[in-house]
Amino acid sequence: MYALLPFVVALFFLLHFTTPWGSVFKFALAGLGCSALLPLTISLAQHDLKAPSIAGGILAFYLLGYGIASFGIGALQGVLGLSLLFQLSSLLALILGTISLLVIYRKYSD
Repeated sequence: MYALLPFVVALFFLLHFTTPWGSVFKFALAGLGCSALLPLTISLAQHDLKAPSIAGGILAFYLLGYGIASFGIGALQGVLGLSLLFQLSSLLALILGTISLLVIYRKYSD
């Protein structure tokens, strides 16, 4: 899931639709790509680290990132434009997806 979902999110940023149903599909795709990562991260961290406060820490960092993204995108939108911000975000998602594929390859190639 960690290797696939960043590419789904990148596809969301790169797709352009002019119809209302196309836009609905695009945001459904984004919801699919984003909605699984947080619960998956929390459940895997609690299982592997066995610390009761790990879920709270992950959620705190998630909310910190959400706040930075919310206020940062608003400020950058006037400078760069929303289209360029979406393209840059797709680049970030592609980089993270590629890193996850490299980690998986390295883990299973030994």
